[in-house]
Amino acid sequence: MKGIKKTLKIVGIGFAALIVLTIVIGVFSGGSDSAEETSKQQTEESREAEDKNESQEMDYVAIVQTGYLGEFTDASVKDILDMNFGLSGFTLDWVASDMDGEEYVAFYAYPSDKTLEDGTTILFQICSDETFKVSGYADGGNEDFESTEIADFLNNWYMNWYIKNKIGVDASEDEAMEKMQELIHNRFDKITGSAVLYGASKDYSGDRKNLCREIDNTDPIGMTVTELINYYDGNMLDIYVSKEIDSNEQENGGLSDVEVYLDTLYSVEGGDDIVSLYTDDNGRLCVWYGSTSSEEEYYSCTYESYTVEEGVLYGDTGTDTDEFVFMENGHVDILLSGYGSTHYQSYMREEVYFSGGVE
Repeated sequence: MKGIKKTLKIVGIGFAALIVLTIVIGVFSGGSDSAEETSKQQTEESREAEDKNESQEMDYVAIVQTGYLGEFTDASVKDILDMNFGLSGFTLDWVASDMDGEEYVAFYAYPSDKTLEDGTTILFQICSDETFKVSGYADGGNEDFESTEIADFLNNWYMNWYIKNKIGVDASEDEAMEKMQELIHNRFDKITGSAVLYGASKDYSGDRKNLCREIDNTDPIGMTVTELINYYDGNMLDIYVSKEIDSNEQENGGLSDVEVYLDTLYSVEGGDDIVSLYTDDNGRLCVWYGSTSSEEEYYSCTYESYTVEEGVLYGDTGTDTDEFVFMENGHVDILLSGYGSTHYQSYMREEVYFSGGVE
């Protein structure tokens, strides 16, 4: 699990500093109007400056509240946090403040009859007019969390929101299973687990996949959302994958949906070039293209995900899609877009090749 112990690079502000942000909490939680109480002691110029600062703070809060975490653009930050923390007996507050010349927005969720230290605090650092990142996290006074742990929390909170709003409590077991499988395969398997640590406004037009590089000039962790959640939460998502595999195995005579396509493929034009489809130790679909005589590798890839549709296997390289069109006569048309190919090449399955080229 490479990178699983990566420290939260952006943390460095202690919990006490997070609490300092509450000096302006009255602005957002209906506290007393201190500006009015002290108006007789302030000059008109200072009041204007305060109004300007409050307006700016509100803007920063709005950027985060209405923005999106990572690539989850169907739920705002506020949607996700309200759904997970908006419980009866809890107080939710949003506070903006300047610390050492940097702008921050803090989210607090705590029992109404207790203090901030008894609840959860999430600190967002404003990085530009459109971008922000999670720069601190504390729960019950504890702030000793790895960045991947915080990412796991955020990914789980998004999943909770998705289950409630996209699936619904009235969905049948089959409907819920199908929608969860769609979520896992279409999103969680394709998004890096740490993407959720970075965010951008709802109107951001850049590449949300690369926010970590834009903001921190750092690479994402080498784990998908699915892998990260499974790592920290006892493989909780495997139940959805295993259900899907069981169904596919029944349809394919005991073989999973991809196993029926695993093979060594030989060019119909002869020669030593082959294409090999196989799975690695982690069950990921892989391809190897090269020469059997010289053992030279032309191209290889471990696919981020794959799909099978009517005898066509699609492998997602992350930037391109390789295609394998399996035909009834044992021939396979292959387009290796990840290699740079722009047209299909004709191959045949191993059994057909060694039986003379005709099935």
